[in-house]
Amino acid sequence: MRTLILLLSVVITASAADLTAGDAWARATAPSAGAGGVFMTLKNSGKNAGALLSARSDVADSVELHTHTKGDDGVWRMGPVARIEVPAGGETVLKPGGLHVMLIGLKHGLSTGSTLDLTLTFADGATQTLAVPVRDAAAMSAATENAGGVEKVTSPEQAAAAVPTTTPDCKPACCP
Repeated sequence: MRTLILLLSVVITASAADLTAGDAWARATAPSAGAGGVFMTLKNSGKNAGALLSARSDVADSVELHTHTKGDDGVWRMGPVARIEVPAGGETVLKPGGLHVMLIGLKHGLSTGSTLDLTLTFADGATQTLAVPVRDAAAMSAATENAGGVEKVTSPEQAAAAVPTTTPDCKPACCP
């Protein structure tokens, strides 16, 4: 029995280091914005798939994992997901217009140059706290270009256009 417990603790410890988040950034918001978005790359160096289950931050009343999906009617909608999968030996990119961490009920706007603390919880129970820099829309260019397969954004106008269109389910104040 002791051998089994020891073996399980070694496996859990090893898997906790397999999932990591990096290249995180948040998009600057207006001072009165009700919500904001955080983007990053999740990497899995392990041999088993993993997942991000939740996130939390003191800058918002609640934090959710979100995605954008195109409905049968052709309208883009944003909504929560239960988890974000990270394949074994691979990565999952959270980027504008796709998977992201949604900060809901911001206690204050996110100002360019500031940072926010974000704690991630993974399926294996591991946590990682990030100091996330806040960038303006123009800075989105480099981040989205490096996010893999996203068209290069060269101006704030293009950055704004890269966000899916506003729908009744997705108001401008909530869309990252």
